[in-house]
Amino acid sequence: MQQGELRLAGQILQPNSAAKRDQIRARQIGVVFQQLNLIPYLSVLDNVLLGQAFSGQTADKDRATMLLQALQLAESTWQQPAAQLSVGQQQRVAIARALLGKPTLLIADEPTSALDADNRDAFMRLLLKEAAIYILYEAYIRFSKPPDRKSTRLNSSHLKLSRMPSSA
Repeated sequence: MQQGELRLAGQILQPNSAAKRDQIRARQIGVVFQQLNLIPYLSVLDNVLLGQAFSGQTADKDRATMLLQALQLAESTWQQPAAQLSVGQQQRVAIARALLGKPTLLIADEPTSALDADNRDAFMRLLLKEAAIYILYEAYIRFSKPPDRKSTRLNSSHLKLSRMPSSA
């Protein structure tokens, strides 16, 4: 960046120290990586809570369980190591981890690629409820019901940028 400033939720990202940018990113941005990046030997619940530990936030187990329930992950899986889950289940764990800290911005790369229609729709309902701003990349995307929010297609790709209306 040569001039100006980059802000997220009113906080300046650039110019800023690397440590301060890391802190803002950890608290304001949730990311669902295409490779998921779960710790295979940690339980589902521990994988979800891990992000808060790294950002210095207090672990919010109640919110973690609410997100896992909203993503239709059976309670019987919560203590299983992530390595024992199907790819679709792992994807939902990664989504819960990304949303746990109530990020202002969620960036998700192929977040529904391994989800069936019911789980994909559960993800979209949760996304629209939880994320103020989200960027999704999907090679192809099909929803049984389109999201009830404004979406913009950028550069003829399938990148969706959407912003929820601010509450009055």
